[in-house]
Order: sequence, then structure tokens, then C-alpha cells
Amino acid sequence: MQKNLNSKKIIEFENVSKYFKTNEKENVSGVSFSVNEGEFLSFVGQSGSGKTTIMELLVGILEKSKGKIIKPEKTIMVFQKDSLLPWLTVLENIMLVLINEKISEGEKIKIAKEKLSLLQIEKLANKYPNELSGGQTQRVSIARALTIDPEVLILDEPFAALDEKTKSELHEDILKTWKENNLTIIMISHQIEDVVSMSQKVILVKDKKIAHEYEISFDYPRNIEDEKVIKKILEIRKAL
Repeated sequence: MQKNLNSKKIIEFENVSKYFKTNEKENVSGVSFSVNEGEFLSFVGQSGSGKTTIMELLVGILEKSKGKIIKPEKTIMVFQKDSLLPWLTVLENIMLVLINEKISEGEKIKIAKEKLSLLQIEKLANKYPNELSGGQTQRVSIARALTIDPEVLILDEPFAALDEKTKSELHEDILKTWKENNLTIIMISHQIEDVVSMSQKVILVKDKKIAHEYEISFDYPRNIEDEKVIKKILEIRKAL
């Protein structure tokens, strides 16, 4: 079923622009959008369109040049390229984000294992990153991000280079995690099929600006062979 949206805004961009040098052409220009608490929203656009810049402004990697940004402190991004430390096990990688928490080692292990279980990868706890498949690495990265209980989780191209079976399984895991934990998720993707099958709203970024917003109100689970889903995919692809 379609998840009900909370009317409370958790993120708001108001006429936000970013440029890297004075008088330089803006990298994103006049960007305005909002995200509701508990919403699953995706950004799509060609390479260089500005969508990654918007996400880096949201996370705080970049500072805005103009405009207003309202966002929660606990906003975390899972990057396309994983950042797992190769000399640590999966469990140790996840526990690493709890290093400054004033809790016992046993409690840290318990929390880390709970997040692994959430993504159904508890059996990977003692493996090292080089022993993981692409899909497993993505799940571990998401589990690690969830360890700090973020208010907003940003996924950067989470399905890149995954085979269809692994991608389909990760789709289900992400949607299950979103629904059961009342997360706000923002996803960046080039794959229109992925964003339409998962998102409640899709924002198209084009020429450094927000070009269009699409409401996706179909019930879950969604079949990409369904006529109305295909129609929406083609509509967004045509606008790219």
C-alpha cells in the first residue's frame, strides 16, 4: 500500500544557488523544493545537471552561496563508492560510527548486529569488505548509516553496477527499511525505472535547476510492466 505522508516539512530549499568562485556561472541556480517527514523522494537528471551538488548542499559537504536551507542535523549520505575500511570486519566497520558514544562495548555490538539484522546481513558480520559482493557492500553501508538513527537518509546511485536479481532484492530491503522505520529517504539515480518503482515523488534536475516534480501515487509493490508505471517512466525519460 501507499505510505501516508506526514504533512510536516523536514527539509526546505528556498531559492538556493551555489557557485564556486565570485562571478562564476552558478553550479545550481534558484533551487526550491521541500520534503515531508517520512517521504521517499528521488532526484533524476543527466550527468552534470546539478543533482549531486544539491545533495552535497543538503548533507553539508558544500555551503550555499545564496538562498535558505532548512534541514535536520541527522542527515547522512550513503555514497555510490563505499567507504568501508578494508582492514576492519563488517561488524567493526559499523561499530566505528559509535566510537564517540558513551555506551559499553557490548551495547555497541548489540546495536551493530541489530542494524545488520535489519538489512538481513547478520551472517556477514565477521567478513571483510573485499569478501563482499556489490549488493552486500551496499547493504553494509546502509546498515552503518542507520546506526546513528538518521532523520534523513540519502542514497547516491545505490543500484549502480548491480545485476537485476541483486537490484530487485535491494529494492525490497530499502523499501522495507523505509516503511518499518518511518525514515525520510532521498535517492539520486540515473535509472528512471528504479525511481518510479520506489519513490513517492520524483524531482527532475535539468540545466542546474529544478525542471519538474512528479507525484508517484501508485500503491506498493509496483510492477514496472504495469501500464500506468510504464507511462510514468516514459513521461520522465522524455523530459530528461
